[in-house]
Amino acid sequence: GITAPPGALLLGLAGMAAVLWRGFRAPARVWRRGELRFRFLLLACFVLPIAVVIILQSHVYAGWLHLYFLWGPFCLLAAAALHGIRETGWRRTLPIAGGGLAAAGLVTAGYAIVSLHPHQQVYFNLLANRAAPGELRQQYDMDHLRAAQQHGLEYLLERYPNRTLYVAARPRAGISRMLLPAAERERILLSDGWTEDFHILSDLDLRQMAGLPGTEVYRRQAYGSAYLVVTAPRPAAAGGPRPGEEAHRNAYRRVTAAARPAAQAVFDVYIYDGALYYVRENCRPEDAAPRVFLHLYPVNANDLPDYRREYGFDNRSFGFGRKGGFFDGKCIAQEPLPDYPIAQIRTGQRGADGEKLWHTELNPPVLARFQEIEAGLAGLRPVAAGRGFELYRDGGMLVYRRETCAAADLEARFYLHLFPADAADLPANRQAQGFVNQGFSFPEYGAMRDGKCLAPVPLPDYPIARIRTGQWLPDAGRQLWQADFAPSPPGG
Repeated sequence: GITAPPGALLLGLAGMAAVLWRGFRAPARVWRRGELRFRFLLLACFVLPIAVVIILQSHVYAGWLHLYFLWGPFCLLAAAALHGIRETGWRRTLPIAGGGLAAAGLVTAGYAIVSLHPHQQVYFNLLANRAAPGELRQQYDMDHLRAAQQHGLEYLLERYPNRTLYVAARPRAGISRMLLPAAERERILLSDGWTEDFHILSDLDLRQMAGLPGTEVYRRQAYGSAYLVVTAPRPAAAGGPRPGEEAHRNAYRRVTAAARPAAQAVFDVYIYDGALYYVRENCRPEDAAPRVFLHLYPVNANDLPDYRREYGFDNRSFGFGRKGGFFDGKCIAQEPLPDYPIAQIRTGQRGADGEKLWHTELNPPVLARFQEIEAGLAGLRPVAAGRGFELYRDGGMLVYRRETCAAADLEARFYLHLFPADAADLPANRQAQGFVNQGFSFPEYGAMRDGKCLAPVPLPDYPIARIRTGQWLPDAGRQLWQADFAPSPPGG
C-alpha cells in the first residue's frame, strides 16, 4: 500500500469492489459472461496468495518482493475499473472523474520518478510514515538491492579522477563495480576491514552501521531519509599518499618490526595481533592474483561450525586484493584469526585451475613460545642427532631442533617409537610390539622461524627405557635417518 501510486491503489480497489458487486448481484452471470469470469479470476489471483500467506503464517521477506506478481492482476483490475466507469450511465461525469483520477496518479508518479532520478526504486507514496527526518529509513527498506551503490562509486571516480580507490566490500558492491566501464572499474579495489578509503552505505547498512567512524563526503536522500551515504574513515586528500596505500605501509612497518615470519614461502607469513599477514618484498600483480586458501585446525573440534566438523578444519579462501594491496613495490594482506585456540594452520595459493601453487604450515602455539623453547635448550646437550636434527630431552618433552631448516627437510613423516621401562605401562594393543608408535608430521608439533625448526613432542608420564626415532617417506617406503638411544633424565 505504501509503494504504489495512490491513484492506482484507488482504481484497483474500485475494480475489485465492482467485480464483487456485479458477482453478488447476479452470481449466474459470472459463469456465462467470459469478461466477468476473467475478472473474478484476476481477483482470485490477487486475493488467494495473500490469504495463503495469512492462513499458513508464511514468512515473506523484504516487504512484498516475494509477492510482486500480485501487481499484475491488481493493475488489470484497476484498468477494469476505468472500463466500468466508461460503461456507466453517467457518461458525462464519471468518465471525467475517472480520467482525472488516472491523470492525477500519472502526474504525481511522474513527478516522483523525475525528482528521484536515477534512484526511482526508493519511491514511497503519501501513506508512508514520514513523521520525522530519517523515519522512513528506520522502518522500511529504501534500496533493498543496493542499486544506489553504483552511483556512490561513480561519484568517487569523478571526485578522485587519478587515484586507485579502496572501497569497503559491502554486500553487492562487486556487482555495482562490474557495472562500471572497464577502465574505471580497475580503479576500484574492494577491500576488507583495514585498508579501505571509503564506505558506501545504502539501505540496511545505514541502520546497522550508523555509528561507523568517518567523515561523510556524499549523501543522497528522499522524503527526508538518506538512502545512500559515502564516508571516508580517514582523511582522503586529493594529492599525497593514498590512504589505503599508507595503511599497507604502516602495517608492514609495524608487523615486520614486532615479529618474524612464522613461515616463509612465496609470501612471508606473520602471526601478529590476532591476524595473519602475508608479505612479499618484490611483489607484482601476478604474484597476488591467485586466490589464497587458509585451513585452520582448532585445538577443540567443537569450536568449528557444524558444517565443517566432519572435515576437522575451517576453510577460508579469499582474493589478495580484497584483503590487502600494493605499496613501494611490496604487497601485504591481512586475514583475522578466530578467537578460539588454533593447533595448526595450513595456507597457500591456488591457480585458476585449482592447482596448488605453494603451501606452508604453521603451528601457532609453538611459534608463540619459539624463543622461549629455544632459550631453554641453551644449557642442555643433545641426547641424539640425525640428518641435521638434534634431539633434546627437556622436561616432559622430546625436542627436535635443526639450525638450518628448509621446507624440504620437513616433508617426510617422523616416526617415534617409545619403549617403556615397564611393559605393563603399554596399552594392551601395543604390548606384543613392546613399544608405542607416536608418529607425526612436523606441523603437528613444530614450527619454523628464521630458517630454524623446533618441534617439542610431549612424552608419556611413565619411565622410558629407549627411544627410536627418525624420518621416512611413506609413499616410497624409504627411511631417511634413524636415531636409537636411551634418554637422559628430564633436563639432563
